[in-house]
Amino acid sequence: MASYETPRVDVNANGWGPTTLPEQFLNIPYAPFNKGDKLGKAADFVSNYAPRGSRYARDPSGVNAEFQYKHDSKEDATFQLVDTSKGTRPKTEDRLRPTWNQQRFGGRGGRGGRGGRGDKPDPNAPTTSSAQLRMKGMQKQNKRWDRLSNARRAFAFRRTDEVHIDRVASVMVQASWNLVDQFEMQQLTKLQANIPKTEDLKWAGELKEYDAAFDRITSRSNTRVHRYDDRDFYYVTTTDDPVIEELAQQGEATVFATDAILSHLMACTRSVFPWDIVAQRVNNMVFFDKRDESNFDLLTVNENASEPPK
Repeated sequence: MASYETPRVDVNANGWGPTTLPEQFLNIPYAPFNKGDKLGKAADFVSNYAPRGSRYARDPSGVNAEFQYKHDSKEDATFQLVDTSKGTRPKTEDRLRPTWNQQRFGGRGGRGGRGGRGDKPDPNAPTTSSAQLRMKGMQKQNKRWDRLSNARRAFAFRRTDEVHIDRVASVMVQASWNLVDQFEMQQLTKLQANIPKTEDLKWAGELKEYDAAFDRITSRSNTRVHRYDDRDFYYVTTTDDPVIEELAQQGEATVFATDAILSHLMACTRSVFPWDIVAQRVNNMVFFDKRDESNFDLLTVNENASEPPK
């Protein structure tokens, strides 16, 4: 049969529990563990404090006081808040920038401004020469500010409006071609020619008179449009024109071109759409021709306007 030894029992005459504690458990607060206990907050800056005897008490019951937040004045002295308020702007910056009244009413001399209609004299206004110089400097700075603002807005609008379009050339230049001469558009605009006295060699064809009634057509006054089947338009090149061929055989001139080709050469500095002509030399005569199936004879709209089409 196993033996049984009675354990040591310390008698505490002053209360219930052990009389002495081991050294490893000294100065440690006793906290009974209970799953139903509510966790407290280290610091609560939102809720309002209510006395313990109030009906709506803030402190939950059954919470260990040893683990609750305790205010420490020494630690609070080292705590600093970050200043998030907007800083005051120096007066020197506001002095150089135009105010709302200056932008709306023109500043000094405008309505409600200094020296303008509705102005009340300021008895404390400085009248020394330094104040006048300071006022002139402010006016110059305001004008400079307005000029820069207007230029910035104009540049922004111009960048949004400008659309760069790459147009396809009318003829592809081959690398094997030999460059004879090259003319810049700026050079052509500065050219001046002494126009000699002209002479009509021959009159050919006919040109009907334009009816000015078509310029006065409105929604109330209409004009009937007639169809003419006997009107033909011939868009021929220079070498295919029978009249120019006859003049070339007679030796009347040395350079030949049609009216359409000559008009393109005269307005080449203002042209937008690509085009090209062919120069042919026959003996001592030069013929300016157009290519077959080209848009040389197409009538454009607003091509040489101040705002050409995109």
